[in-house]
Amino acid sequence: MIKRLIDMLFPVGFSCINCNKEIFDNEYMLCDNCKKSLPYLTGNLCLHCGNPIKSGKYCLYCKGKTFYCDKIVSPFEYDKVITKFIRNLKYDNKQYFSLCLAKFMAESFAKEYLPCDLVTCVPICDKRLKQRGYNQSELLSNNFAKILNLETNFNLLKRIKETPTQTNLTFTERRKNMVNAFKVVDKDLVKDKYIVIIDDVYTTGATLTECAKTLKKAGAKAVYGVTAAHTIFSENENKKH
Repeated sequence: MIKRLIDMLFPVGFSCINCNKEIFDNEYMLCDNCKKSLPYLTGNLCLHCGNPIKSGKYCLYCKGKTFYCDKIVSPFEYDKVITKFIRNLKYDNKQYFSLCLAKFMAESFAKEYLPCDLVTCVPICDKRLKQRGYNQSELLSNNFAKILNLETNFNLLKRIKETPTQTNLTFTERRKNMVNAFKVVDKDLVKDKYIVIIDDVYTTGATLTECAKTLKKAGAKAVYGVTAAHTIFSENENKKH
């Protein structure tokens, strides 16, 4: 128990959180080699969801469509390394991983020059919050906002529907799973605001879409989603989008 507490409070400053190589004064908590080898999303990206595309401005699934979430920004592809980071954050109580990921998320968002009045996060259900003890998306949001000196409000949205995990569900199933899952607590806090909503991983966008839909219906001017990672799909895949 004592070791776990020490690891949570004093995790960095001596070794890379990925390879354990000795490091000193590294603000990203990573050695230079690990930082360079991360799966950054670069090149030609869809202007809406950020998925890599060969040419044009939008991917096959975003082209010609209108979305509640105005733009999705993510620094990384959801590969094995980032999966490990997020699992450590979500399930192993290694909350300091949120600071590492938030630094990259903040850098990616800043490059977009998008307006922001408030930063919030995807709320989790009470059962999972009780089991885990914290909301990983709120940790990411807090660090993200501190880095960019932005205002936060984690009481904009409330989850009002206990939803099963999205893992292994198709896009259609994920979308149905999230319908009417959230409500806005106070419309006056949302009206005419540019809102950034934080989550850990973008897969099909079902969760961010439902959050953005709820915020837009309450009067939000624009909603931008920022996640640590983006699940990459090929435009040749038969994705039920």
